[in-house]
Amino acid sequence: SSRSVPVPEPAVFLCISMLARAVGPNIENDVRPILDQMFSLGLSQELTNALKVLAKEIPALLKDIQDGLLKMLYMILLHTQFRHPGAPKQTTTTSSGITPPLLPESDIGNITLALQTLGSFNFGAHLPLQLVQNVADMYLASEHKSIRLEAVKTCTALLIPALLPTTIFTTPFVQFSQASAQVVSDVLRKLLTVGITDTDEEVRECVLVSL
Repeated sequence: SSRSVPVPEPAVFLCISMLARAVGPNIENDVRPILDQMFSLGLSQELTNALKVLAKEIPALLKDIQDGLLKMLYMILLHTQFRHPGAPKQTTTTSSGITPPLLPESDIGNITLALQTLGSFNFGAHLPLQLVQNVADMYLASEHKSIRLEAVKTCTALLIPALLPTTIFTTPFVQFSQASAQVVSDVLRKLLTVGITDTDEEVRECVLVSL
């Protein structure tokens, strides 16, 4: 095989998850050094499941897990490096210039899994809202139905915290920055457009159900 990255047995990640559930924060010092090795094995459902358990059972690892996972997702979905919010900006293509990429068949499953992971993992405020904009621009109009479905689910899942922050229940008004409000408005517009114009009934229904 030409692949240089070994594929671990799913039982490895299951074992790590079971240890975390059984011992909790007591194994933080044992798990932290192997996080980079886990990320180097590539994205998989087993890895994502294990990271969710680790983030829950060992809260001190949450930020490292979020950073490592976002780096993977940025490379898979955007082919670029993850930059922390507030880091110096680099000259990049504007969102209006992004077009849906042409994907080889082998990438479809990886893109779909990356979208599922992005939409289901607890990134909280650590997730740049601009990433939602990029996903909408690049994948809501994908030629592949499975990717469009996951893009719809992911975008709506990531917009919910922006539309309904926890403070909405304790304060009468929630203030958004102009840039954030523009991203939310643009992604919602794209979702509604897909819900009306997509050629596949299942995708149109997914938009209505998700919203």
